[in-house]
Amino acid sequence: MASAVDVNRLWQFFHNSGIKQNGSHWRTHCRGCVAYHEKILEDEAAAANGLLLNAGTDVNILTFVAEACKSARPLRGEKSVFITHILGHKHTGKNPCSHAGKDSIAKVKALRAAKKAATEESKGSKHSHTESTSTSTESLSSAPPSKKLKQPSIMTHMYAGTEMPFSNIQTEAIQDQALRAVISANLPFHVSENPEVLKLVAMVRTAGPAIMLTAKLVGSRLLTKAADIVHEKTVQIFRNHIDVGICANGWKLVTRSTVNGIAGNVDGKLYTLDLIEVTGDNKHGIAMAIQFGEIIDHIEEEFRCVVVYLTTDSDGRAKKGRIILGKERPWMLVPSCWAHQFQLILGDYFKVYEYGARISEEATDLIGWINNHGKVRMIFDDAQKRISLGNTGRAVVLSYLNTNLTRWTTHCIAFMRLLLVKWALQNAVTELHPAIIKAQVGAATSTEHRRLTADAEEHCNVIEDYSFWNGLEQVVGDIEPICYGANINQKDSTRLDQILLTLAGMYLHFSDHPEPEVAAAMKKRLEKCWKDCDQQIFILALVLNPFEGLTRFGDSAGLNHIKLNGMVLRERLCGRPDNLDGPELRGQKERAVSAAFFHFLAMTGPFASWRDEAADFPVNPIAAWLAFRSIPEVAELGEFALILLKVVANQGGVERIFSDLKVKQTHRHARLGLAKLGKMTKVGADIKAEHQALSLAKTRGKRNNHDLTATLLAVPRYRDLLADQDNEDETEHRHLLVNSAAGWRMEMAKWVGEARDAEAADDSDDDADDTGVNAAFPATAAAWKPTTLAALFGGIAALQRRPMCLSAAEVTVEAALMEALADIEEDERLDEGAIEINSDDEFAP
Repeated sequence: MASAVDVNRLWQFFHNSGIKQNGSHWRTHCRGCVAYHEKILEDEAAAANGLLLNAGTDVNILTFVAEACKSARPLRGEKSVFITHILGHKHTGKNPCSHAGKDSIAKVKALRAAKKAATEESKGSKHSHTESTSTSTESLSSAPPSKKLKQPSIMTHMYAGTEMPFSNIQTEAIQDQALRAVISANLPFHVSENPEVLKLVAMVRTAGPAIMLTAKLVGSRLLTKAADIVHEKTVQIFRNHIDVGICANGWKLVTRSTVNGIAGNVDGKLYTLDLIEVTGDNKHGIAMAIQFGEIIDHIEEEFRCVVVYLTTDSDGRAKKGRIILGKERPWMLVPSCWAHQFQLILGDYFKVYEYGARISEEATDLIGWINNHGKVRMIFDDAQKRISLGNTGRAVVLSYLNTNLTRWTTHCIAFMRLLLVKWALQNAVTELHPAIIKAQVGAATSTEHRRLTADAEEHCNVIEDYSFWNGLEQVVGDIEPICYGANINQKDSTRLDQILLTLAGMYLHFSDHPEPEVAAAMKKRLEKCWKDCDQQIFILALVLNPFEGLTRFGDSAGLNHIKLNGMVLRERLCGRPDNLDGPELRGQKERAVSAAFFHFLAMTGPFASWRDEAADFPVNPIAAWLAFRSIPEVAELGEFALILLKVVANQGGVERIFSDLKVKQTHRHARLGLAKLGKMTKVGADIKAEHQALSLAKTRGKRNNHDLTATLLAVPRYRDLLADQDNEDETEHRHLLVNSAAGWRMEMAKWVGEARDAEAADDSDDDADDTGVNAAFPATAAAWKPTTLAALFGGIAALQRRPMCLSAAEVTVEAALMEALADIEEDERLDEGAIEINSDDEFAP
């Protein structure tokens, strides 16, 4: 039974909230504190309402009590807590309750005094008992008392949460992850040595600074370890593949050293293989061919794979080296980079169509003028709001997109956006012409006033000129297939049949061009590009696409079954020196391939049910041939078809590697050596691929840009080519926006110059170089004669094609990116007449 002392008689001075703070104690509030805060609330209410509350206002009183309890500090319902609250700390007496009454203080003092007396009494009785027993103990034994072993406190073996040390395994894992963070975020190696970073780490874990990385550790052991891991992963991916392709391109670093970037492609995915310094090497065709051969031999030996094709750009030296390599190794395919070819075609267009170049310059200048004058832009934005509100019931304001120098799709999308806001611009100029002039001129006087007025009048006249808008529509229709062709062919999985369909679509588009000179010149350029490539691999890739077959060719193509079967490609691919098949076995395989190929062309035998089953397959010829290959009589043809359909004729992946190098090696970090840069590039690419696989990084979805895909290029599935550009760096072209006529003229001059250089290089090339790849097989090579795009696709020109414009309601991913880039640079853009003040002089007295 509990004694009277155990009863907590202090509850009369504390208010029980009815809520338990834990499993045993109630949450309470001191009645004195609650009364104090309640009086404050009543006074404030009286002052605000001009009246005094009486005892009958129960609702207000309950409200005040609840609010006062919130203001008072809650306490745990325990006697010792009550005593400490009223009298303060036991030893120091600090922080006593200033609102406690005299009765409560007296009661608590009495309780504390009684507790103290009881404690002293218990100590005294214990001491007397010890004295009485000590005498008897001494008499029993004269031996000295044994020392008791003191149990050490467990606290000596415990660490606070932030003071826990790291094990060796934890230290190694943290350092490895820190390296990945440095590479992924492109931070300097010495970031972990920054004092503020060390302070931050110490706040998380006091032992953290002791295991932080040094610049030397990051750039040596840890980076080498991570690069070795990535290299081993790449070796495992490439091992035993018989369809590997490599692409190569040159680049100049900040240090003026020339570097060849080598990347490998397996199943439509690109992997960085090596960076080779070639500053002191010869660059002529023979030297390049020797270097390419050594690179291929090294990759095949180290990665235990078979390299089927090599892709380079159309630069004269690389092209000659690639062609010489094709002569020496006729079993290899040596296509050129078609992304670069489409860029040259865009330069050709502006070279032959001066009217289109002028319209593009005026459009670019108009967009820059609107974006560079904030007050003028607000007038046009208001016009957009009025028109969209009247048409759709929603106020919509579209941005005025700037083109980007090296992102080809932005040129047509910027002009398309300008066409979408055409009516708003014309309406604003018609109704608010004086206001637009005043918005640009502002408070300028004299010569500056006249210059700004003339500039505003000139751009208003362009907006009012209907011939400008008609010309802009024509330019958009012309450059859209070219720009998208360039962008499409920078993917790491663009097949040869897709390139041929894109090229055919351009040819058909310009065949119907209203300007005969433009039509003739562009068709000539496209025919020249087609003539200079190895036509057989492109035609066979399209024919072996089970979703296309011969249906995409015109009536005059002349591609009968016998002619297609006579192509020598498989003999070239199987003519490798390490092929141990004897003549008899090779003949059997060739006959099996021919038989299966004839069945495929006629859709008989193993392919008889394909027309009914094609609808259930994804539109992917590689997936279809993987299924066909399981049929024994189709296995040899399936292997050949898969090799051909996996050839990627572009080097966009190497260009992305160089863009990454440009970020990693700057003028501030020019001392980074090539070996270290190569390791950083490999590790960074692996991290990015891992993030995309885990959905930690943004991946670009399939684009849906065109009104009717099938009618844009008169060939189907053009939109599908726009997918699979996840590896493209969205922030790479940050400061390359074109917002003036001068910028457009400079870029156009570069395009035209590149086109002319390419034309001159093509004219100077020996014709034997282009046809000499098949020289090792003169008897069979003679069976194939180069054909033209007009012959292959001439019959498709009769198909109806609809206008190639974006719908007004469709906002593309590309447009969203352009808007984001424009927003980033908004603060950096100065209005007309504004002066940028040096930060050192801005606040000078």
